[in-house]
Amino acid sequence: MKDIWFNQLVVTGQIDEVGRFRRLAIKKRRPLTLGSLYKVPEGKRRRRSAWCAGHWSTKQDVTKAKLREEYSDYLRYTFLSIDSAPFQWLLKVSKDFPSFVVKSISPIPWYIYQKTRKVMTVIKPFGF
Repeated sequence: MKDIWFNQLVVTGQIDEVGRFRRLAIKKRRPLTLGSLYKVPEGKRRRRSAWCAGHWSTKQDVTKAKLREEYSDYLRYTFLSIDSAPFQWLLKVSKDFPSFVVKSISPIPWYIYQKTRKVMTVIKPFGF
């Protein structure tokens, strides 16, 4: 059985960087996808889950993503991920968007979130 994680991601940064991230993150009306910023290479499609686990820290793209709050220099997303929060993906984001500050990434097991409806904030500095 797969572990499903509820995640909250809050990022701030320079207005132009935040706008560029938001535009790149959108795919087919979904407000956030890992693959829209960092695609799975063509040759890796057969072993997709292994590649994703190694490069995103989660075996597949996020689901049920919602942009909860948006300001010119601030975005707050919630989404579900499989087996882990996408920590490796966030490391890549931090390199490509140097002005970003990840305020929080809050992974919590989905079954706990369903019962409590509370988000536990875990501040994760890069290099975790």
